[in-house]
Amino acid sequence: MKKKMWVLGLAALCAGVLTVGLVGCGDGDGGETTDDGTHNYDQHTFVDGVCVCGADELVYTLSEDGTYYIVTKATAGMSLTTGNLVIPDTYKEKPVREIADQAFHGYRNITGITIGDNVTKIGVQAFTLCNKVTNVDLGSGLETIERSAFEQCEKLEAVTLPESIKTIGDSAFRNTPIKEITLPYTVETVGKGVFDSNKALTYAKINGNDTEFDGTPFTGCTNLAKVTFESSVTRIDDELLLGCTGLTVVEWSDNVKSIGKKAFSGCSALTSVSLPYGLETIGDGAFSATGLTEIVIPNTVETVGKSAFSGCASLTSATLSIKMTVIEDYTFKGTGFTSYTVPDGIQYINPLAFQDCTALASVIIPKSVKGIYRAFSGSGLTDVYYKGSWTEWGEIELSDSTVQKATMHYDV
Repeated sequence: MKKKMWVLGLAALCAGVLTVGLVGCGDGDGGETTDDGTHNYDQHTFVDGVCVCGADELVYTLSEDGTYYIVTKATAGMSLTTGNLVIPDTYKEKPVREIADQAFHGYRNITGITIGDNVTKIGVQAFTLCNKVTNVDLGSGLETIERSAFEQCEKLEAVTLPESIKTIGDSAFRNTPIKEITLPYTVETVGKGVFDSNKALTYAKINGNDTEFDGTPFTGCTNLAKVTFESSVTRIDDELLLGCTGLTVVEWSDNVKSIGKKAFSGCSALTSVSLPYGLETIGDGAFSATGLTEIVIPNTVETVGKSAFSGCASLTSATLSIKMTVIEDYTFKGTGFTSYTVPDGIQYINPLAFQDCTALASVIIPKSVKGIYRAFSGSGLTDVYYKGSWTEWGEIELSDSTVQKATMHYDV
């Protein structure tokens, strides 16, 4: 008798455990109930022994002010299922405004993402490591994509940013295979390394004049071949395309007024560029270590920064603006000049401006020059041609041993 009662008790306990396990599944497509209120077990779906009924359900949190919902995560089963994830416009008659930090981090079986038009913010690492996602449909109301939101979505080849977007955080699309990208005119801030290590990216289009870049968004984008700046763009930010070794084409309008520090530094495949007429400032190192063979600086330019063309070993021709009065430090260091004519109007040739130009054998100096300061150190200079007299040459402030050792020619 005791044995029989023990068996019945064990059976009841097992039934209770099974019932508890199914209650969490809920009603609906995954677990229908019969007329007598019991579950129809045949309707349940199991993946690796885990019931995934209701796997497509999202978890929401009401905002502090009670006006909208935030998607915080999904029910446990979703990470085991495949298909398109849909973030709705509304929930319980209130708008869905945000996707929380890490909400879907590591959901490796999601293949697509559709985000409702009411969503304004995608949180930090919200979709990081969703490495089966091939397409993302961003809603028309989206304003902010936080840091690493889509980082390492390794099959995401295309994304269209809506014309509502204002902020894109650091590494937002890092290590994705996106092939082309357009930054809308509404973008105000772009973080560091947004497209870092994206070897598939070949084209970028930038529309916004008010966009501020925190360093280069294209770190490691070695196959980025073409960049277009729309007519609304008036400045190229510091380090914008730093190290884009595959860049060969730059398109821009005459509305561009300034090129920032190291904006194109290290773009070794960039062999030619037509600078905008209307350009006023070229920053320090702007085109350093590029593949330029010649450069014409428009007569609208007043300032060319230090090292602007340093390390351009193939550069053999440079025409300066008539508004320039100084050739700054290191401007043409390590370039390929064999001879150079300093244009009329230049007053000072600053330290190391032509340093290590080993092929540079001769230079023509205009009467406008007032000072030369170690400008030709390490060059191959052998002959200096001065457009003024020997007496006028003596009035120049000269501290350059390379020039002093060269053969002088006057009144040329």
